[in-house]
Amino acid sequence: MEVLPDLIEKDIGITIRQCEILGPLGLIVQGILGVMSLSSLLIKRYMERPQRPWNIWFLDTSKQVFSAGLVHCLNMVLSTLLSESSVTDNCEWYFINFAVDVGIGTILCFVIIKSIEAFAAVNGIDALNTGVYVHEDYSHPENVNLEPTEQETGHIIDYRIWGLQLFVWTCVVLIVKISLFFTVKIFSPIFEDLADFCLGWLKQFPDLKLVFIMILIPITLNVIQFWIQDNILKGKKENILKFIHSPYHERCHTPQVPPKFLSRSSNLDRMSRKEERKLSISEYCT
Repeated sequence: MEVLPDLIEKDIGITIRQCEILGPLGLIVQGILGVMSLSSLLIKRYMERPQRPWNIWFLDTSKQVFSAGLVHCLNMVLSTLLSESSVTDNCEWYFINFAVDVGIGTILCFVIIKSIEAFAAVNGIDALNTGVYVHEDYSHPENVNLEPTEQETGHIIDYRIWGLQLFVWTCVVLIVKISLFFTVKIFSPIFEDLADFCLGWLKQFPDLKLVFIMILIPITLNVIQFWIQDNILKGKKENILKFIHSPYHERCHTPQVPPKFLSRSSNLDRMSRKEERKLSISEYCT
């Protein structure tokens, strides 16, 4: 009996306007979302201690803004494609893709980036030390500046390092996004039921649904995601220490006295100190 309303609407020619993310209101809402998301990163920089210089903050943020814009465009295209083969409109599919990206995608990106950093530290690929855009001689730890916010002191920013890190981060985000898309497509009936449960009450209000999906939900989840990813992408002391104490750079350190000669050298030092004391006593007595 519940299908009758739909049949009646078809027979009498009534159409219910669906939520469209690519309509005029959708584009305005997306612009507002972009401004709000970037503003959250400005607030984060204002609150952090020590505070990153503007150029370092811009290099860190630009990686996330580029990848976020790319994923946003992909979400709109994929949401439209998914909605064409189902009764769920593209706003609901955008909500599904966005929620999956924030909930699962952020965790996967974190794991992959940390794995890349560990691989880079072991193999001495210093350019993949995330958030550090200068050349450091990690084989001489005494000369390394452990504070990433002061990495410009005595150095010149190498934008090729930034370009490499931007490329790596974008590839990570795209791999995660494509993997999650196929996951959503395979289990689409489950995600459709979940979206209908969360957003079914907004079907009669497409404009309100658009604002709810494109502003109220993203402004909360996006701020959380942007802040977490900013912590992933900016330089950190612990990352620099990992590169300094990695097996690759420890082999480049100044050679130390082998353990088997350590006792002999210490004995020689003690004997020389005894001779010096005897000489000083004899000189005093005379």
